[in-house]
Amino acid sequence: MRSAARLVADVDAEVRRKLVSIKGREERYTEKFVTLLEDRLDGFSDGGIKWNVATHVSDKQSGQETRTGADMFISLTMTFDGVWVQKGVQVQAKINKNKRYGIAFDKPVRLYKQVATMLNNSEESYVFAYGEHGTKVIRARSIQDVAPHLITDLTTEHTADFFFDFFICKVGDHSLHANDLASLQRLVRQLEYRSAVAISARPAAFDR
Repeated sequence: MRSAARLVADVDAEVRRKLVSIKGREERYTEKFVTLLEDRLDGFSDGGIKWNVATHVSDKQSGQETRTGADMFISLTMTFDGVWVQKGVQVQAKINKNKRYGIAFDKPVRLYKQVATMLNNSEESYVFAYGEHGTKVIRARSIQDVAPHLITDLTTEHTADFFFDFFICKVGDHSLHANDLASLQRLVRQLEYRSAVAISARPAAFDR
């Protein structure tokens, strides 16, 4: 699990490098993230677990708000040791304008509206604040509960730690998931996510 989480963190780092400068459309991050994640994680095997990935990127125009307030949906299906787990998280990507160690966003009023919309759909909603020095993962609920000038003081996670928690089932909404490309595309049409990824993990022995 830890090696897969580190691989996802490496994808995040490479996406930020590919963007060259952290500016422009925030959706570029999620579009590139899901595409590169499929390229790197699909077929990855470690510790007896094989990972597979299906992705979808919509043609929804930039600037249009989604029904859920989220740019990206991530689903996970895990099958091993007699355990079947399905769950998902919603993500809104934001450019972190703080050049040092804190967090600063443009258009905080819009962010709070997006956060409220995400939380109406699922408590398991997060903001990925990506910038030149890394990506900080923040719970949407924690943003909603503070004033804008206090966001910079919120507890954040690094990408590797967040995905490790996701993979070991510490976070995620069990009522929100897609277990294959067809169900992922149905969910995208229903909830209007711009980018979506369905990750599955199962014992590598199943493929022998």
